[in-house]
Amino acid sequence: MIFPFALELPSAPRNVTATFLNQSVIGLTWKSPEVIGDQSHVFYDVSCLRPCNNDTQTTCAEEPCQNDVQYIPFNKGLNTTTVLVTNLSPFVNYTFKIYARNRVSEVAKRRHGIEGYFTVIILTTIGTVPGRPELFVKQNEVTVSVSWTLQHKNGIIKNYEVTYVREDNYMDRRSISTNKTKHEYKDLQAGKTYEFQVFAENNYGRGPIGVKKFTVKNGGDGFDKLVVLITAGGGSLLFVCVVVFIIIIFLSRRRKSLQRDYIRGTEHGSDLGQQRYIDPTNYSDLMELLTTLTTEIEKPNIKLQRFVGQGEFADVYKGTLKTRNGRDVVAVKVLRPGSNEKNQKDFLSEASIMGQFNHPNVIKLVGVVTKSRPMMILTEFLESGSLDKFLKEHKGLLTSLQLVGMARGVACGIVYLSEMNLIHRDLAARNILVGENMLCKVSDFGLSRELAEDSPVYETQGGKIAVRWTSPEALQYRMFSSASDVWSYGILLWEIMSFADRPYWGWSNSEVMDRVQFGYRLPAPKDCPEIIHGIMMDCWQSDPSKRPKFEEIVNRLDKIIRSPEVLEIVPLLQSTLETSEEIDAPQFESVDEWLNFINMECYLETFQAANVDSLDKVRGLRDEDLRDMGVKQIGHRNKINKSIKAIKEQHAYSVLEVNELEVNETFF
Repeated sequence: MIFPFALELPSAPRNVTATFLNQSVIGLTWKSPEVIGDQSHVFYDVSCLRPCNNDTQTTCAEEPCQNDVQYIPFNKGLNTTTVLVTNLSPFVNYTFKIYARNRVSEVAKRRHGIEGYFTVIILTTIGTVPGRPELFVKQNEVTVSVSWTLQHKNGIIKNYEVTYVREDNYMDRRSISTNKTKHEYKDLQAGKTYEFQVFAENNYGRGPIGVKKFTVKNGGDGFDKLVVLITAGGGSLLFVCVVVFIIIIFLSRRRKSLQRDYIRGTEHGSDLGQQRYIDPTNYSDLMELLTTLTTEIEKPNIKLQRFVGQGEFADVYKGTLKTRNGRDVVAVKVLRPGSNEKNQKDFLSEASIMGQFNHPNVIKLVGVVTKSRPMMILTEFLESGSLDKFLKEHKGLLTSLQLVGMARGVACGIVYLSEMNLIHRDLAARNILVGENMLCKVSDFGLSRELAEDSPVYETQGGKIAVRWTSPEALQYRMFSSASDVWSYGILLWEIMSFADRPYWGWSNSEVMDRVQFGYRLPAPKDCPEIIHGIMMDCWQSDPSKRPKFEEIVNRLDKIIRSPEVLEIVPLLQSTLETSEEIDAPQFESVDEWLNFINMECYLETFQAANVDSLDKVRGLRDEDLRDMGVKQIGHRNKINKSIKAIKEQHAYSVLEVNELEVNETFF
């Protein structure tokens, strides 16, 4: 089709890509058109289409997306080449059209009905957890009825988990699992306030908890009414026996309910809404715990296909599991024959740990084989494999926004684990698995431990440590905490932004320990946004109490995703300070200008106090001079020394040019 305004309309946007930031949020990015038309200012419109609802429209193939689909910042008149689309439904084929427009486009559309050039991208959303239930509570005589509605099921609901907690006594709590959307209580105490909690669960995990408080009115305690009735009957022995019997039954049911809640690890620990983690090391009989937390799989239903990797005492295969609906692809971890008793115990412990997790960003356990040999652990299979492998295969092919989206997924998984009072102790790109739409899932819980309720620190006397990912206090004192996991996450974030470069390059472990202890921190990887390196540096605070919590990290990443333009700011000096042999430094007029350029202006007074007031004196400085001047952090000294080396080389080159010029002038 030839437009009347062909020479004036902008061409279509180029290289449109979609990044899944979670199951219901995507980021669309594109490049500006090759031809912008006669008007220099180009803006963009984004439209969304989805398959028609056959219940209402049977003649169309696609219809505009519903109003609940939202755009950040908006979808009309965009001056940027990035937009976030939120509140997408699961399992839907969405079609997005990105139009490039200018003032002439508006005239063409108004006069001739010409929409202009656009680029199309089609994508399919995956499943997600259910939404938050809305609770309703009412009382009828002795019965308190709790009901709820769920607007976003996002798949087939497996069950609802319903809990009440008495406000003045957290030990007075009860949980039940049901397929209904209503539950009744007949034994709540009059005058007491209860908090009711409900969450839904589907194949993708549990959704957020809906909460409603309710104070039971007088007459709402069925047990109290029964006591009054019995007393009015004259205190007969029969009635007394009935009372005793009822009390015994009531306490027995309550005790069993609490025990069941504890064993099942439901979302009701010491903190409201927090899942209670069960530490396998507290159980002498791991097989009994596994029976409660996992599903035993019949070995004939498993078929191994190919070897994909190996661990310390187990091999991992891609395989299939026979189910009612056919065969599901799974990952099968097989304990090697001849493994000693400790290996077997560690193997079973890892399975019992994984059996307690239910989150989109944490690897999901399918089942175990323990009644036959070799023992096996079956988990969901993620085709893209480990994060470090995925990053190396896609080096230079992913945008900063896509990398941030993956980092956010990891952080969300760790928030879930930390809410269970669990520390991972081995966070690294090799222990993160990548699924569909680059969804990252935390895995490998062999070193995970539960923190005691009265102590935020887990201390160990020995064991292997991944030095390059471990915090200084954990290296020096073997003290692990959620803060040490934050340090490891900072290293993992560095791995993500560097496309899985080796942290600290070719340094030995002892060199890493020494330099980190004295203040060295990894520089920003090539093209790493400054704001992301800032998060890394906060994760690497020497004082563990000053490091951000994982919830804060997720919030900061969310803000970055909502304002992706901040990712365009890149530090002036990056990892070339550590990897290249020279720096292309500009000509500096003063020490002040030089320190400002390398972001070391904090040492201006230090240099002035040492009477280093010229670049000639700067070129004569050695590492021990900097240390004596008061530059204590080895990372800062390394940065200054690298820059001094570049200044020396540039000065030597300039002197050489002057000498050559003098020789040439003399010759002529």
